[in-house]
Amino acid sequence: MPRVDLKPSDLGVSGWNAILPPCRAQAALQQDIESDYLIVGAGFAGLSAARRIRQLEPGAKIVLLEALEVAAGPAGRNSGFMIDLPHALASGSYAGDSSRDRRNIRMNRAAIAFAAAAAAEYRFADECFEPSGKINAAAGKRGDAQNKNYARHLDALGVTWSNRLIPPS
Repeated sequence: MPRVDLKPSDLGVSGWNAILPPCRAQAALQQDIESDYLIVGAGFAGLSAARRIRQLEPGAKIVLLEALEVAAGPAGRNSGFMIDLPHALASGSYAGDSSRDRRNIRMNRAAIAFAAAAAAEYRFADECFEPSGKINAAAGKRGDAQNKNYARHLDALGVTWSNRLIPPS
C-alpha cells in the first residue's frame, strides 16, 4: 500500500478551534479502499465537493482524506467567514476590471448560497451560519481614505451598501 509521509505544516491551534470542546480523534486509514471519488482535504472546498458529488451521484462512494482535523486548516482559521464582495480595500480594483469583479461576486454569492443550503439541510444551529454582511471601519485618515475608495468601487459595480457613521465616544 502506498504511504504518504508528507503532511501539511501544522500552524498550531486556531483560536476558533481552541474554544471548542475536544474532537474525537478519527482512526487513521489502515487498509486499501476503493472509491469512485477521492477528495484530499476537508476544508471548504473538499467538503463542498463531497456534498456536490453526493447531490449529483447519490450512490457514489466518496473518500475524503484529511491529514489534520476537519476544518482545522485555513478554512477553520478564518472561522468560516465567506465574503461576497471585494475584500482588498486598498486596491484600485478587486480583480482588475469591473466585469471580472461582477463575475467574482456572482461566484462568491453562489458559494454562500450553497453553504446556506448545506446549513439548512444538515439543520445547523442558527449561530453556525449567520449571513451578517460585512462591516468596514477606519481609525484614521488613511483607513478612511481606503473605505471611501472601496465605496467608490462598490458604486461602480452597482452594489448597494450603507454608510453608518459612528462617531468616536
